[in-house]
Amino acid sequence: MRSMLNNLDRKNCIIHARVSSSKQAQDGDSLEGQIKIGERFAESRGWNVLAKFEEPFSGRKTNRPKFLEIIEFIKKSKEPVHYYICKSIDRFTRLGVPEYLYLKEEIEKLGVEVIDSYGVIQPKRNTLESLGVKYPWSMYSPSEGSQLLEATRARQEVTDILTRTIGAEIALVRQGYVVRRVADGYLPEKIMTTEGKKRYVAVPDPQRAEFYIEMFRLRAAGTLTDEEIVERINAMGFRTREFIRRGKDKMRIIGKAGANRLTVKILQRTITRPIYAGFMCELWTDYKPVKAQFEGLVSIDLFNQANRGKNIIKKIGPNQFEYLTNQKLPKRLKNNPLYPFKFILCPVCKKPFLGSAPTSRAGTRHPLYHCARGHKQYTLKKEVLDEAVEKLIKNIKFAPGYLNAMKATFFKNTTKESKRY
Repeated sequence: MRSMLNNLDRKNCIIHARVSSSKQAQDGDSLEGQIKIGERFAESRGWNVLAKFEEPFSGRKTNRPKFLEIIEFIKKSKEPVHYYICKSIDRFTRLGVPEYLYLKEEIEKLGVEVIDSYGVIQPKRNTLESLGVKYPWSMYSPSEGSQLLEATRARQEVTDILTRTIGAEIALVRQGYVVRRVADGYLPEKIMTTEGKKRYVAVPDPQRAEFYIEMFRLRAAGTLTDEEIVERINAMGFRTREFIRRGKDKMRIIGKAGANRLTVKILQRTITRPIYAGFMCELWTDYKPVKAQFEGLVSIDLFNQANRGKNIIKKIGPNQFEYLTNQKLPKRLKNNPLYPFKFILCPVCKKPFLGSAPTSRAGTRHPLYHCARGHKQYTLKKEVLDEAVEKLIKNIKFAPGYLNAMKATFFKNTTKESKRY
């Protein structure tokens, strides 16, 4: 009978452990370690643990799915929840005093008391308890000042940590080293600097680099449309890089993504990335190209040719470069005098030829007449077609009197036009 009464009087609690990332979860302040601390804390007070929640999510975020899950659990629990246990206030939140008070109030609204294993958060007391009266304003915690101080310290600690880590990473990027996941087509490689420090660079991926080199080479050649380039790269076996998808808790693997075929949009976005020419160019470099500590997959010239003058990397001094984007291209001449016979019809689609001079891998320009309107590209060398047309014109023979009639008609029409003005 006494044991039944003891069970009825026994308090229930939940334990919440949080780390900022899955990587931190494997380090010293792990989720498992925080759960064990909470279990020992509950056991020392004779509390029954109803549930344990693990959250690998940043404490700097307001919208935390696991916290909402905890709230729902408290509301729907068949047994009353009396205490919410966390290791410390910085595991509860790192957004400072306003967020701390808001989250704490959300839990206390449900009749649950927030407790930390360090003992900073003390139970609330009623200033009118001796009179048997209670108001919301009469309830206070003797350690409220300490709680607010600890919440402020937790937020300031985040600023200090991120300033050190992000600041160091920015400095490394500006020196040309890799600090994040490398671009597709590369693999990360650890090196030792002359100062004896470990750094990361990128090296060509033997299985994927060829796809990106071919993208630049084909686009620089200018003989294929983007759609045709995409078709060729996919025929080589190209698929986008595959990666693991995780759930909202950042821990649970829910599947894989990627492994898609190349599209025109991906191609056009890829060729504008200076990293493939061996340059870092992003927010951390103030969007100025920084020469990487490794070679690019393509040369600067090939990069510029593939971008066709719209996006170019330009050297402006010793080890100084600039990246010019969205450059206005010179307007193409509809009646370009270099291609006088564009009016000749394509033998496939019966539409007038186009004229251009793509650049070869060796940097030599090759003037061509070409057409690819809904069919495989049909190409003729400019000198071949020009010579054929000129030969045809020279061999034309006029009937007697035709030229005199032509001259008379010309002068007659010219006279009529001149009289109008």
